[in-house]
Amino acid sequence: MRVRAPAPTRDVGPAAAAVCARSLVACAVAFCTHWHGAAIAAPEEALKDCAPDAPCERVDFGTCGNACCGVDFRVPKGTSATADAFKKALSNGGPDGRYTLPPLNGGRPGFTDLRKFPVDADFIGQVVHTTAKRNFHDTINIRIAPDGSKGSLVRAFSISDIGGALGDNGQNFANVDRIAEAVGASADGWQIAVGCGETRDTAEIQ
Repeated sequence: MRVRAPAPTRDVGPAAAAVCARSLVACAVAFCTHWHGAAIAAPEEALKDCAPDAPCERVDFGTCGNACCGVDFRVPKGTSATADAFKKALSNGGPDGRYTLPPLNGGRPGFTDLRKFPVDADFIGQVVHTTAKRNFHDTINIRIAPDGSKGSLVRAFSISDIGGALGDNGQNFANVDRIAEAVGASADGWQIAVGCGETRDTAEIQ
């Protein structure tokens, strides 16, 4: 899932080159800024809010009316065990110490058990992530459904909380990628559901 952008083929300066190593979109902006003096905010400054060790390659530009990223992945555990794994992984700050479990409907954090209802999902939950410089928050909604007799199919959807977020510098993908790894997601079966920098021809949408 973590696709690195290629390094630039010509000298774009050390700052821009560092950006190109992380994001193809930001690389294009950096190239324009370096060579043409375009009046664009330096992308290396914007990217600083995504932690240096985070997988921030997939920059989304307002796919959901705001920057977002939704990913489907499999966890080789039952749905109840998967919900417990999420709660355990995220209850003390999560992988980077900046995840929090907010109160859900009813006042309790974590996950709502839907198994008594005639719906496809067994659990739904929510977690909030704060960026590295603690300037922005993103909300991640999580849906856990049965996948065969023993596994779980998870959809994790992250969206920037602040309105008008055209670009997320890859933060929403990083939010999802890190929690998937924390709960032991399977290496196969990953699929982008929406956003995450993916594009789709509008002619395909009926």
